[in-house]
This record gives sequence, structure tokens and C-alpha cells, in this order.
Amino acid sequence: MNEGIVAVELTGDEPVAWLRESLEQGAAISQHVLPLVESKHGRFSVLVPRNVKHEALSNLREGGVASTKLVDIALGAQLEKFSKAGNNLLYVEDEFREVGNAWLEKMQSNYLIFDTRVVHWADLSMMNGLQAVSFIQKASHGYPLNAFVASVRADTPDAQRHATAGTLAVEIAAATRVVIVSAFDGETFLLWDMGFE
Repeated sequence: MNEGIVAVELTGDEPVAWLRESLEQGAAISQHVLPLVESKHGRFSVLVPRNVKHEALSNLREGGVASTKLVDIALGAQLEKFSKAGNNLLYVEDEFREVGNAWLEKMQSNYLIFDTRVVHWADLSMMNGLQAVSFIQKASHGYPLNAFVASVRADTPDAQRHATAGTLAVEIAAATRVVIVSAFDGETFLLWDMGFE
């Protein structure tokens, strides 16, 4: 991990409440991951500078805790680690674009449509960590940023049909191992490693 940024584990109700608030504003995958939040299993962490005061971590809404460039490098390293562990599909819910948006074709990314909402996806094994972070930043504009690292592929022959039927969102949610949401006014990220083996 980047020597200036560390993953600090958070406990208590604040990270759970922040994750729940972000997912409640999300699309299909978020809605299927949301019930899993109540179990509170797994590990919640934030990517912050090594020297950040722990009092600053008590309010995940407020900024002023991290340089986004350093955080991007650290998140990229985390994404590479997840990919090496076999969780190599990244799904990002697009909070702005919907069906028919001309920008979708310009982005040249893979995407699925759930109802009218767009979910971009990429294979982490086909990119380095910084490319994955750039993908997240292009697919979402900051808040809510809901991204999911999973092991279910979206490019199978039945994927679009399942997306339309809603069953693919259920499959992706069930295969999600890590949830990433923006925190601290978009400066950094809260990661929920769900702890499944």
C-alpha cells in the first residue's frame, strides 16, 4: 500500500450507517446488498493518511482528511489485491446516466441496464490499479459512489436478459466480496470487506 495512506479499520455504528445511506440511494445491486449490511460482519476501513487524527474519522461526511491523488494510488493497490484473490469483476452504479444517454457510447465501457439505471463493469484482471480507479471515477461522479468487487461475470450470453429480469443484480450482490463507497466529502473511500472466504 502507498506509504502515506493506510487502511484504518472503523468499528461501531458510524461506518454501517454511512454505508447504508449510500446504498439506499443506489440502483439494483445496492438494493440487493443493502439487507446484508444489517449483519455487520466483515471489516470496515477507510483509506486515510497515516498521521490522520482518529477524531477526524468520526464523521464520514466531512472532508479535510486526505489528498485524493494519494488515496487513488492506495485504492488502486487494494483493487489489485482483490483481483489477485479472484474477485476480479468491478461494478459501479452510475448515479446520473440512464438509458439513452449519449455519453454511454463515448465512455466505451461495458455496462448493464437495470430498469433505467446504468451499471458499468470492468474486469480488474485486465487493468492495473490506477486504471481501475480511473474507471470508477468515470463511471460515477462522487456521491453516492457505490462500487462492488465480485466474482460474477456480466458478459455471459444470458447476462443482458438476466439484467432485464433483475436476477443478475441478485447474483452480483450475492457474489460481492467488497463494497466501496465515497466518504469524507469524496476525498477517500469506505471499504466494506464482507469477509467471505
